[in-house]
Amino acid sequence: MFPTLCKLENLCEVKEYNFNIPGLTIGKITKIGKVAHLVVDSGSHFYSKPAESVVLTIPQEFRPRTYLNFSANSLVNVMNSFKITPDGRIIKKFADSKDGAYYFSLTYFVD
Repeated sequence: MFPTLCKLENLCEVKEYNFNIPGLTIGKITKIGKVAHLVVDSGSHFYSKPAESVVLTIPQEFRPRTYLNFSANSLVNVMNSFKITPDGRIIKKFADSKDGAYYFSLTYFVD
């Protein structure tokens, strides 16, 4: 088969994963070929988590190739940093002093 055609076929392969976790308003990953897009509205799920807590775990086929670091603001304007490890753990770097949902959207490459 032609190499370009194989690449185009990969773009037609769309998979989705929805986190089904109490307190999480939305947690969804859409994967198209080797690109994944994560959307999270943490709702109350991230409340009262200590520093370095694993707040979500991404399933194997949706995990990033490398470590990812990003920042997000909560609804009550509290800044926090997060990281995603290649084994799929989404880790909240700092404890919050206030409640408030985090909204973030992230696009990354998968293997």
